[in-house]
Amino acid sequence: MNVNDLVASYQNDIELSKAVNQLEHNSAFKTVVLDNLFNKEVILLVNQLASLNKSTSEYNEVIRKLDAISYLKNYLQQLTEAGNAAERNIREAHYLLNSDEE
Repeated sequence: MNVNDLVASYQNDIELSKAVNQLEHNSAFKTVVLDNLFNKEVILLVNQLASLNKSTSEYNEVIRKLDAISYLKNYLQQLTEAGNAAERNIREAHYLLNSDEE
């Protein structure tokens, strides 16, 4: 990977991170995903687990739903973290390039 490819990759990470930030500040996204799915739905599903036998298909279905919610939440966090790391890497690269010129 050359420098241009690396910078393009960092820019993509930054854009995705910004998109997640925009989503998190969107009132509809907050209501549907952050408040309802990540909180209320998770509590409901965990409570359902308490009343189900582990060997049933209903139990497995609840686990699949929790896995899906967990995957989405983790994915959004990873995008944010990757964008933050990309911004740091670009700042460090600019600093190093500017310090070499002196």
